[in-house]
Amino acid sequence: FSILVLIVILIYIFAVMVTTLYRDAFDEGITSDDYFGQLDFAFFTLFQILSLDNWVDITRELMTEYKSAWLVMVAYVVFGGVVLFNVFVAIFQDSLVELKKMKDSVQISRGSFRDLDHLSTYSTNLYVSKSITVLEKQVGDLLELHQKTQEALDALDKHLTHLNNVRVANELPSRP
Repeated sequence: FSILVLIVILIYIFAVMVTTLYRDAFDEGITSDDYFGQLDFAFFTLFQILSLDNWVDITRELMTEYKSAWLVMVAYVVFGGVVLFNVFVAIFQDSLVELKKMKDSVQISRGSFRDLDHLSTYSTNLYVSKSITVLEKQVGDLLELHQKTQEALDALDKHLTHLNNVRVANELPSRP
């Protein structure tokens, strides 16, 4: 979104400038179309130039009367091109990051991810979260096993106490 705002601001700044400089170019017969007579025309023309559509022809028409028109147009194409190029690089980079996250997620969910040194922050968090879930289940299983073992030991203690009481009772001499 911020890149889009930056592009609109760039086009607006240049639109104001070229409207001021070349407003009368069509009325004076310099250009074949009213490219810069109004701000909205200039905005549209600059959008067209940003896409590199016919920008050289528009510039050459202006240069017949305004010799330095090439400087304004080349500056706009360079600045606009850099901004537009950065937009594409940012979109491409975001796509690669998302692809890496998805790939790591699949590998982590399968338990096949082994290269822990190269995990992204997102993947590290996912890996840690999955590990915690596994550990919580293992601790739960151990607690359940501990409880069953304790119940078995309590039952064994009662049984041994009972057997011991029976043995002691059998060893006591009977009273007449």
